Amino acid sequence: GDEYTVVVQGTIELSAEGREARLVSAGEAYHIPRGLAHETKNGGDTPARLVHVFVVDKGKQLIQPVAK
Repeated sequence: GDEYTVVVQGTIELSAEGREARLVSAGEAYHIPRGLAHETKNGGDTPARLVHVFVVDKGKQLIQPVAK
């Protein structure tokens, strides 16, 4: 489903299929549309905290891992 995220603390590196990787810092938010393969990892020297909201169809999987 769709993912809505707010970075509460620290910085993350967001990589999404077909898009250039970017840093997202505390106070910033992003949206990942349904079906877009993506990855996040800590992009800074301190712990990162995020708040995620997933909007999925009833009875469907929250996430679907993809092979690298």
